[in-house]
Parts: sequence; structure tokens; C-alpha cells
Amino acid sequence: MTDADETLPTPATACPDDESGRGLTLVETLADDWGAELRESGGGKTVWFEVALTRRRTVTVRPPCENAAACSPPPTGPSVIRRSEG
Repeated sequence: MTDADETLPTPATACPDDESGRGLTLVETLADDWGAELRESGGGKTVWFEVALTRRRTVTVRPPCENAAACSPPPTGPSVIRRSEG
């Protein structure tokens, strides 16, 4: 996915009544690998993910956020993020 926003995605905990904030949690849970980086040409970022179609795995779901103050922290971080399961 590519868009014009230069803010990199940050995993957040969505409260039950939040209307957004679950997309990256789903990607992080289901993908074998994912990452995001600022576009070299400027003007946005690219977020990608990989899913193995032949491997079965157990999915652990985080419980919903019970403390509204802890939900959806502000985004911070580097210009490139990558999660990988060695």
C-alpha cells in the first residue's frame, strides 16, 4: 500500500468503540513479515506485508484495551520499520 502521508504506521491498541486503529494489528497478527518505509522520491510511504499460503500457524489475539488513556498512542519512530520472524 502506498499513500502520500509521510507518517509511518505504529502498532496501537484500539478501544472497543474506536472507529479505526486495527489495521496494523491485523497485519501484524496475520503476516509472516511486514514493513514500512518512506518513499525515496518523497511524498509518502509504502507499507507491505507477506503471507505464506502453505503454512499453518496459531494466532494469538490481544485483549481489547481497557484503559482509554493507553489506547492509540501517538506515532513515533524511525523512517523505516520492519518486523521479521527470524
